[in-house]
Amino acid sequence: MYTIGSFLREEELTGLKLMTDTADLQAEITNINIIDNPDSYDWLSSGDFLLTTGYFFRDDEAMQRQLVRELSELGCVGLAIKTRRYLDVIPEAMLEEANRLGFPLINIPVQYPLSKICKVVFGRLSGGGVEKADRFVSLYHSITESMLEADGVFRMLGVLSDFIGNAVLLLGAKWELMAYAENAGNPMSLSQYLPLQKGEVIFPESITGNMPSDFSKYAKAIKRVFSAGQERAVCRILPVSGGNALFGYLVVWETSRKMQSVEYLALEIAASSLALERFRTRQIEEIRMHIRQDFFDDLLSGKLHSAEEVGSIAGMHNMDAEGTYLCMVTKLDSAARGTENYVEMQDAFLRIKDRMIAQIGELSREEGRSCISIHRGSLIITFLRIVHTEPDQRISEENRRFIQRLYHRLHAITQQYVLNIGVGEPTARLINVRRSFTQAQEAIRVSGNLRSVAGVHFYEDLIIYQLLSSGVENEKSAELYTLSIRSLVEYDKQNATNMVETLDCYFACNCNVSETAKALFIHRNTLIYRIDKIKSILGRDLKDSEERLLLQLGLECLQLSLLAAGAAGQVGKLLFDVFQIFRDRSGQKLHLLVLLRAAQHLVFRLAELAADGSKLKFGLRGGGSGLGRLRLE
Repeated sequence: MYTIGSFLREEELTGLKLMTDTADLQAEITNINIIDNPDSYDWLSSGDFLLTTGYFFRDDEAMQRQLVRELSELGCVGLAIKTRRYLDVIPEAMLEEANRLGFPLINIPVQYPLSKICKVVFGRLSGGGVEKADRFVSLYHSITESMLEADGVFRMLGVLSDFIGNAVLLLGAKWELMAYAENAGNPMSLSQYLPLQKGEVIFPESITGNMPSDFSKYAKAIKRVFSAGQERAVCRILPVSGGNALFGYLVVWETSRKMQSVEYLALEIAASSLALERFRTRQIEEIRMHIRQDFFDDLLSGKLHSAEEVGSIAGMHNMDAEGTYLCMVTKLDSAARGTENYVEMQDAFLRIKDRMIAQIGELSREEGRSCISIHRGSLIITFLRIVHTEPDQRISEENRRFIQRLYHRLHAITQQYVLNIGVGEPTARLINVRRSFTQAQEAIRVSGNLRSVAGVHFYEDLIIYQLLSSGVENEKSAELYTLSIRSLVEYDKQNATNMVETLDCYFACNCNVSETAKALFIHRNTLIYRIDKIKSILGRDLKDSEERLLLQLGLECLQLSLLAAGAAGQVGKLLFDVFQIFRDRSGQKLHLLVLLRAAQHLVFRLAELAADGSKLKFGLRGGGSGLGRLRLE
């Protein structure tokens, strides 16, 4: 029989000191445990010998007395306190209560780790105790060491599952599955009863929905029962938390065998290790985010002037400065801003943006793409490296589909917000991505002006409306020209062809092949060949009305240089106003080809008038049958 007196006489543990005057030294020790939180009483039973550092009761006299009293009432045989770490001496309040009850309090010298004491006592309790103690100490070191590995979480769960003899799951703060480890011979296989889909909630509301309101602060596992028909599985659930942060939950699928007290201790150690790792990871991520934000700010503000400078910093963020990138700007707007507590709203807003950045990164990795994201105010800014670009660096259909999938995934976690994504044009080399960022912001702005629904807005799809809303400015004219017909103009120059003339005539003939062939004095088959060639060079569908409008406006940009800047601006304003009137009236877009033809005739007429110095005034009225009025003075 191994007693308190036997423990005090251990040759391997010199310096142990009994602190109470009256104590039963013949009380038999049947088990040893570590208690470092006030919620461990449910794990304890008669004959337990407890070890502690005293951390949780060091400044609370009432708790000190209560602990001694409750341990005595539970039939525990003694409490050993390691001093000089959190307590210089055993508190007087505890000594008074222990002497009153005859409960042994023992002082442990600071040089002895609690794991060593557990090993010694386990070794005395049974013939196989030494082996069991070695396993526990080995477990402690395995958990600690595994968390240093790249796949540390998975390794740790495997080690823990083997030690406990049951399947173990790690869930996120929203009860979503993060990882699991299943031991052989489980009579209720996890896959048979749970949908083991990473990122998905796998437990029913009956388990997740009735947790204590302060469960995140618990340092003990609570019991819940999973029912599936006639089958019942006991689940032991322990929160993984640190400070005020809840990182997730450790769940033991207790179906192979019942857990013992030492295994609860192992679960506690694992939860603490996970919380520490998550806290460390979060701190590292915050530091990385600050560094990343500084890089973004310098890049987008134009502070980085040379490609070499950008390249040296980009490498720190695993980015190829020579790659092709586009910028996505994700904007969140809440419809219920005024109805929530401001502080709570901001906290929730920050959490949702962190989840969004995580989702962007996760989907990118799933599809073998590289990206980097930060949040700034209500915006999330993402640089996405792309491949397989189409002629003139238009965004390929593959990349468009990826961004649409990304939108749907983000929308699933932001349903209380209005979500918009603006997408700029691809840019060669990272140093030029500032332009794509500006375009992405502009895409969101213009889509809002057009009363567009929430969704994905590509700058290259909206440049027409930007042109109409802002006037035919030189910069935007150049952008439109580049996006639309530049490649065709360059083809004509390099090959001495007349594809631009062919396209212009084709549009003038309302895309009628026969009429166009007659106008150009060529065979119909020759024209069909040219049209197919033009489609190939431009990468555009000439049957699409908006594509045709973009190309025709690109053609008009060659003629707009004849106009004075003021007159050009008025043309753009007039066209935009006409567009808005038709949109407001019908709820649909004005037939773009009709608008184009009106613009074409107007442009040429204004060019003629501008040559003789005439002053132009425009007037527009939306009512009645008249759309507008042009007056010459």
